[in-house]
Amino acid sequence: HPDLAGWLRSRGSLNGYEPSASPLISVVVTTFRRPIFLVQALDSVEMARSALGLSESVLELVVVDDGHEQEVFELCEWFRERSAVCLVYLKSSDGPGAGPSHCRNLGVRQARGSVIYLLDDDDVFLPNRFVRSLPLLRDGRADGVLERTLFVGRDIGGRGYEGPETRVGPNENLQDAFTLVLAAGPREQHVTTGATAFRKAAFEAAGGYDETLRYGEDSEFLLRLCLVGRVVVDAREPVLRYTVHGDAATNLDRLQVWHNVKWLSRLSRKVRGSNRRREAEQIHTAASGKLDYALYYYRRHCHNYLSRLRLGGQSLRYFDWRCLNWRNIKSIVVWLLWPAASS
Repeated sequence: HPDLAGWLRSRGSLNGYEPSASPLISVVVTTFRRPIFLVQALDSVEMARSALGLSESVLELVVVDDGHEQEVFELCEWFRERSAVCLVYLKSSDGPGAGPSHCRNLGVRQARGSVIYLLDDDDVFLPNRFVRSLPLLRDGRADGVLERTLFVGRDIGGRGYEGPETRVGPNENLQDAFTLVLAAGPREQHVTTGATAFRKAAFEAAGGYDETLRYGEDSEFLLRLCLVGRVVVDAREPVLRYTVHGDAATNLDRLQVWHNVKWLSRLSRKVRGSNRRREAEQIHTAASGKLDYALYYYRRHCHNYLSRLRLGGQSLRYFDWRCLNWRNIKSIVVWLLWPAASS
């Protein structure tokens, strides 16, 4: 709408709506200054609910606003007016820009449902979103479910990524959830936030999202979820449409890849000495590989040698040195001595 704020104000507002019973399902939607996207995200949840024939009383929407914008608040008021589904509006408690990990933790812990679904404001649920995962989570047969995503490019102000629709996530070569998430570097294997669902009790047992991480927080949380509960992989039809565009948070500074070394090394230290020997060895190998990749990336993309040293030094600072192998030593030497990349 050309004047969304004025249009929302003309709709009036509805405060104090309370459902008659506690909901079974809570969908936590995180948003940051994209009200037009948010309208589509909320409508997609309603569509998925209707497609499965779920009653409004068993679903709760929790919107966490990380931008603290009046326009987003008014949109949520308008949605509550037109829908019988309970909607709870929250602001990130650390001020605007607290980050997705903080917002998801806040939303999940305020949610009253025993089953949690996550959704970013620029993604939409497909009508089959609840069909396969909800029975598994509701009956306790799974503590988490990972499903497939449909990647779609969208041109916004000339910064989009136009291209064919692509299915990503689990494929027919079924792997256990832990191995899938740990290896999910390539886009074809990537498990998106909106295609994951879990029981709230498992979320609490895993400790929620790590709010100190800016990158890789989704994978780090899912790995801990796999360590505390039973996570099921479903490789059938996609359940989420993921929009790839120039405003997406995943398009932030790619030079921050050292964060992946940080969280993998931290996880390596946590599981070392536990009875999860297989998982510990997998994390050990992954941490070594991420260090090699980070140093290679900085060697190729840092045109300033001092920037290369500074960013690569962050990788070495957080690296778990008990994961060191001869390939890491070679990577460190090449990173230090190779000439600076040309502009």
